[in-house]
Amino acid sequence: MLHFLTRRRPAPRAKARLSRRGFLLSSALASVAVASLGHGTAWAGPALGPDAAATLLRMTQDIYPHPTLVEPEHYQAIADALMTEAETDAEVKTLLADGLTALDAQATALHGSAFAAVADADAREALLRAVQHGAFFQKIRWATYFGIYDNKALWARFNYEGSSWEEGGYADRGFSDITWVPQGPSEADRLAAVQ
Repeated sequence: MLHFLTRRRPAPRAKARLSRRGFLLSSALASVAVASLGHGTAWAGPALGPDAAATLLRMTQDIYPHPTLVEPEHYQAIADALMTEAETDAEVKTLLADGLTALDAQATALHGSAFAAVADADAREALLRAVQHGAFFQKIRWATYFGIYDNKALWARFNYEGSSWEEGGYADRGFSDITWVPQGPSEADRLAAVQ
């Protein structure tokens, strides 16, 4: 009897109700997920094939040629960054894929081989000049520009010491280090000339 009195009824199960707020929140999250799939930002898949990668690498080397200053691995890093961007951005993937395909087709029509296999540097330059004003070329141009000239690891190779304002400016940090300019008058001579 005592057992009967102390026995409790099981707590009612919480109903799995979806509140209006919960419904709206989950609907909004689902919409965002579907929208991101539609733009292909995370689902672009493998971007470009090995032929396109070779053409892209050759382009970076031809647009800013520095054979004695910039190592091939630096150009490869720039091409890899563009390939990675193409994998995550469907618009970039289309731009690069279409541009590289057209460039290789033009090179094959004129020289019998893909752009990267054209041995004559002047012939490759002519092919690039034909597309230099388009978005495809400009995308690769600016990526290469910043990949080389904004790369602090390469600044010393171009004899650039980096920003100098933190060090008091350029006047005392190499402004007059060049040796191929004839020596000018000394400060005392310049002061004497104005007095």
